[in-house]
Amino acid sequence: MSTNEQQPAPDGGKPGVLRTAVTTVVALGVLTGSGLIAHHWLTNRPRAGRRRPESRATLVDAAPVQSTDFGVEVDAMGTVTAARDLKLASRVSGEIVDLSPELIPGGLLKAGQAIATIDQQDYELAVEQCRADIARLAAESEQLKQQVAQRAADVKRAESDLKLETGRRQVAREEFDILGEEICEEDREFVLREPQRASAEAALAAAQAAKRSTEASCKALESTKAAAEVKLRMAQLDLERTKVRAPFNAVVSAESAELGAQVSPGTVLATLVGTDQYWVELSVPVDNLKWINIPRSDGDTGSMVRVFHEAAWGPGRFRTGRVKRLAAGLESSGRMARLIVEIDDPLCLKPENADKPSLILGSYLRAVVEGSELKQVVSVPRTALRDGNRAWVVAPDGTLDIREVEIVWRAQESVCVSKGLHDGEEIVTSDLAAPVQGMALRVKGKLEKAVAPPKAGPPLPETGAER
Repeated sequence: MSTNEQQPAPDGGKPGVLRTAVTTVVALGVLTGSGLIAHHWLTNRPRAGRRRPESRATLVDAAPVQSTDFGVEVDAMGTVTAARDLKLASRVSGEIVDLSPELIPGGLLKAGQAIATIDQQDYELAVEQCRADIARLAAESEQLKQQVAQRAADVKRAESDLKLETGRRQVAREEFDILGEEICEEDREFVLREPQRASAEAALAAAQAAKRSTEASCKALESTKAAAEVKLRMAQLDLERTKVRAPFNAVVSAESAELGAQVSPGTVLATLVGTDQYWVELSVPVDNLKWINIPRSDGDTGSMVRVFHEAAWGPGRFRTGRVKRLAAGLESSGRMARLIVEIDDPLCLKPENADKPSLILGSYLRAVVEGSELKQVVSVPRTALRDGNRAWVVAPDGTLDIREVEIVWRAQESVCVSKGLHDGEEIVTSDLAAPVQGMALRVKGKLEKAVAPPKAGPPLPETGAER
């Protein structure tokens, strides 16, 4: 018999059967419990309830608006031109004997300052000749005046003689009438002193004629003397004109005079530009003229203007002037209106303007014209307008309100709105991909409570589990 062969238990094998029965019961219990648990989860697994998704508000940038008075400023570009310029020419002929050291391009001249001198000798001699002629004529005039006085005395004496002879004739007539004698006609004339009376009348007429002749000669001499005095004044003017003077405060734009050169009346010596004022000719759209105050006479005050020349002066520096006139015609190319702006002391020659920048003729400047004031308008950035005249406004309930607004002024970076926006409202300044009226908004920089999104809808009915 094999030694490995199992021998039956002495008690007949009961313990082995019992272990096997317990093991079987435990295994069946585990399997049954696992089956029950699996059946429970399979028949009672979790069910997801379907609900409407909550709306998410769009985050935007917004700025509050406030109405205020707004001063219109019209932007323009223009060119610096001379307010006064002329070609200064000689009025007499001769040789240039002296020139001012300021007679060079850019030289500054005061009003009345001599810039060139023409040889004066001939003109001084002409003045002396005229004065000598006047002195001679004055002496002759004095003699004639004495003669006129003498002739007047002769007339008085002749008148007296005539009156005396007339009295004697009257006495002779009375005596002849008393005597009553008859005499011949020839004797009668002598008795009545007719020849004496005729002689006295002739003497009076001759004295009067001599007086008139002397007075006429005196008047002619006075006229000659007056002509000589006019000639003297002309000679003196020519002498003064040998010094060519600046007619106003000016800067020399160009010069063509040289020492020793012979000039004649009309010879141009220099081109001068006035330094008291410069003009800036601005190009302005015609529809902006209604905002600008344009003077109609010298007593009116035009709109204030600031001009900038960043290339020459640097940023932030400017000069001020005023609108003087509106040019009669439009620009031929751009059809723009032309405003004339006057700027005083453009070269900063006055002490009070010493620290200001100087204008350069022909330079192209940027200008800002101060126009009328708009009352109680809302100024918003240009970028805040949509489709030309629409604005996106954050409504009180936090939704988007798309409005049309009325624009009264458009500046380079902003616009002025007169209708459509109210104080305290917020206008959306950021872009929206798909703006829709009433869409929910959230404003940056504010808490969630600033914009309340719409409430979520009720949950949808549950559905059975998928099998």
